[in-house]
Formats: sequence, structure tokens, C-alpha cells
Amino acid sequence: MKEKFCKFILRITDNFSSKRLILFILGLTFVFCVLTVTGTTTGIWGWEHTLYYRIYGQISSGQIPYVDFFIEYPPLAVYFISLPWAFFTGITQNWFATLYSFYAMVWFASALIGMKWILRKLNANVDKSKQWIFFTGILMLPVFILIVARYDIFPAVLCAIGFGLYLVSVRNKNRLFFAVAILLISISAVLKLYGFLILPLIFLNEFFDKKYLNSVITFLIIIFCIGVNIPFVLNGQDRFNEFLKYQTQRDVQVESSYSTVFLLAEKIGIAKTDLEIQYGALEIVNNYTNPVGKISQAAIILSSVGIYCIFIFLKLKRKVNIQSTLILLSISVVLAFIFFNKVFSPQYLVWILLFIPLLALVDFGKKKKRIQIAFLILFILTFLIFPCFYDLLSKKNLLLEIMLLARNLLVLIIGIMLLVQSFYANRPAKI
Repeated sequence: MKEKFCKFILRITDNFSSKRLILFILGLTFVFCVLTVTGTTTGIWGWEHTLYYRIYGQISSGQIPYVDFFIEYPPLAVYFISLPWAFFTGITQNWFATLYSFYAMVWFASALIGMKWILRKLNANVDKSKQWIFFTGILMLPVFILIVARYDIFPAVLCAIGFGLYLVSVRNKNRLFFAVAILLISISAVLKLYGFLILPLIFLNEFFDKKYLNSVITFLIIIFCIGVNIPFVLNGQDRFNEFLKYQTQRDVQVESSYSTVFLLAEKIGIAKTDLEIQYGALEIVNNYTNPVGKISQAAIILSSVGIYCIFIFLKLKRKVNIQSTLILLSISVVLAFIFFNKVFSPQYLVWILLFIPLLALVDFGKKKKRIQIAFLILFILTFLIFPCFYDLLSKKNLLLEIMLLARNLLVLIIGIMLLVQSFYANRPAKI
């Protein structure tokens, strides 16, 4: 049975082409858009489209984020969400949700095309590239709703494409590609903070290669991207303080790694745990959650620093395959951030989705199937938890809690697998 399944997958990938995948993605999006415009898809994810529709109305009427209205997102995120429609008036909410969904999937499809170009520039094996891009298309299906309903796809595309361009700049010693890459990653970082976790790896690589000018360029571009937000902050100090309060005072979100400890502890009678909707999410409320915020921050910092130290150790060996090492450690540091964060929203998996085609550049050997199966289970479990059975999780269903524990542990396991693989990166990848 296993051999037949493998042959079936190989037959699909042999006949696979990027054009067919893009057509399939756009076709799926078209079906979803038809259902959206008729109001059929209004469900648990409809709240996000409702929020974005309100933002669109505020921006199109000339209001400025933080200055005229509060928003839980960074200022630039508002314009990614609303600017394409800001010049149109009278769009109904269903039509807005339809256009937004198509807009988001065009970003995703464009990113796949961009990844194919990047892999070709990096001289990746054609068959391996096709297999990993196809695999990314498979992983897209469980998180399809999250791509079309949340804005995380925009920083995810910018970060992944920027990182890919950085690898091209390293290979071809092209400073223009380098500057564009840092700019894209920096923009993604001011939209979603995880981009800032990848930039130190790039800075360290340039520094140890004695490319000090590139290190300075990296620093200046980061300062510029942060500086773009300063006028919003200065002119809307009170609402910016609300934004900080919103982000810092959140309790432990129900899907986080920490929440599974509290939920299962309640099952065996150790601690009573309540669930409440706060700050737009279902969160754990008990006497023990307050210290978790500080523990979470410390764990994120320590794990990130640990990964940077691994990079320095490997870099000092001077035999490291820098391409593979950067890919593996970049994905690992994002997975560590997701695992140790007190908030684990399902759309966080979209952040790593577009990095997966770059794994075509890593020589996993016989471990490739294990890595792919682990990723596949991770994405499927996330889909089952949200949106499929989220209501059961809110009712503290034991099976869902065990499923949640398995999903979160899988994030950690994949991160460790990639870290271990990075120690084999001194072997030339078979590309």
C-alpha cells in the first residue's frame, strides 16, 4: 500500500507543472469567491473580513490609522488590507470579501512563481524543485481559508521572497538583489514581527564574511522601515498606547503550547481553568497565566539566541553549506517563535508555508519523507483544530486537547529536526 501511494505521488509530480498548480489555485479561489459573493461562506472566518471591510471604509473616507481610529495591527498593515479598494466607493461587504480573497490568493500564486524563479537562479535540481513546490501547494489546502481571510499572507510573501532573493544575492554577489531582499524582509517585519528574527542571521552572515557595507545597509534599511511608522505613532500616541496594551496584556491563547498544559492539568484535577474571549481570541484564564507572558518572552529570546549561536558555530567551521544552513535555521527560528509564543493563531503556519519550496536546496537524503510527513500532519491537525472543530476546543473536549498537544509538539519536533539537519549542512547539497 505504501509503495503504491509513493508511486501515485511520484506520477503526479512527474506530470506537475507550475502553470497547472497556479490554475488549480486560482480555480479554487474562484469557487470560493463565487460562494463568498453570494454570502454562502460567511462563517467563523467572516469576522476578519468584517473587520477589514470596516478598515476599508475608514481609509477610503480619508481617515488615518492611530490618528483617527484604533487598530490592532501596525499602521502599514492597514494599507495592505485596504489600499487596493480605497478608490472604489459603495462596495458591499460580500463583494469586498470576494475581491480581498482573490487579491490574497494572487499574492500566494505570485509567490510560488517567484519561488520557482529563485530556485532556478540558485541552480536547484529541477525535479526536487517541482516536488517541493507541489508539496507547498498541497500544504496550502488546509490553510486556504486562513490565506484568504487573514492578512498574514502579505508579510509571508514579502519575507519568503525577500529571503530567497538574499540567497540569490549571496550566490551571485549582487548588491542590488541584496538591498531589495533586505527591504522586503524589513517591510514584512514591521507588518509581523517574526521577520525581525530572520534579519540577525543575515546580518551575522554578512558580518562574518567581512561584508561590512552590507551590514550597514541592512541596519539602515531596517531603521528606515521602522521610521515609516513613526509619524503614525507621534500623531496618535494615545491609540498607539492602546495598541501596545492590546499586544502586551493578552492572556495565554487557547491554542498556544502553554494552554495545553493548563487544559490537561485541569483534566487531572491540578488547576481550574476558564476560557474567555478576550482581545479577539479565546484565552486561558486562571491564577497561573500571568507569569507565562514573561516566561514566553524569555523562552523566545533564549531559543532565538541559541539558534544564532548555532549559526555562528557552523559559520566559524568555514566548511558550512551557507545556503542550506540559512534556510534550515530561518525556518527553525520562526518555528521556535511560534512554539514559545503565548499566542499561537493558526494563520502563523502561513509564515513558514512559502519557505518550504526552498527546502529543495537542502539534501535531506532519506529524511526527506519524514520531514514532509511531519509538515503534512502539522497542517492537517491545524485545519482540524481550526476551523473544523474549534467549538469543541472551546468546550474543553479531551480529544481536541490531545490533538492540540500533538500539533504543538510537532512544531517543536520539526524545528529540532531542521536544527539537527543544519549540522549536516557542511556536506554539499545534491543540486
